Amino acid sequence: MLNFFKKSKIGLSLLAMTSLVAISGIFTVSRAFSAKTEYLPENIIEKINNQRKNFDLSELVVDVHLENAALSKAHHIIEHNYFDHYSPDGVSPWDFILSSGYDYRYAAENLAINYTDSAEVVTAWMVSESHRKNILNPKYENIGVGIATGKVNGSDSAVTVLMLGKEMASSYNIFDLSVTEMIRNLLNIRLLPE
Repeated sequence: MLNFFKKSKIGLSLLAMTSLVAISGIFTVSRAFSAKTEYLPENIIEKINNQRKNFDLSELVVDVHLENAALSKAHHIIEHNYFDHYSPDGVSPWDFILSSGYDYRYAAENLAINYTDSAEVVTAWMVSESHRKNILNPKYENIGVGIATGKVNGSDSAVTVLMLGKEMASSYNIFDLSVTEMIRNLLNIRLLPE
């Protein structure tokens, strides 16, 4: 295939056009965040960990599986034109987390749309009771953030997905579990804790 690109004028033209499309896609994303270049997953994570420190909670550790799950979910939202925890075809946040290879005991997802400032998105989550509970839940140990840009409902949008979790231990003491956790584990039900 590479020889086709090297030897053919049409192949060179296709290669140049493909490169231009790829580069223009990068610039599109860059322009979306050019005003707020600090809107990066690592900055959002830093601000979330600062919030947790304010409440004497341990810092969350970045997990590559949760990062992949969050980024996959952000792209899925753009590609399938929705903004919800569950996709129109029934794909759940837990599906993204499990398919990334993260076997969780506890997990949560926070979503945001059209933010381009790390402090603003974390502040918005902290004033929302359910999102705040997720961020300040002492059971969570890991974090991943994904950001994707594209059209949602016909408008240019930036979608931010935060995934939180605690991995299922390979072995644990049954006496450390609540009755609800024991039943859930026996039935293999993946629900958020009350």
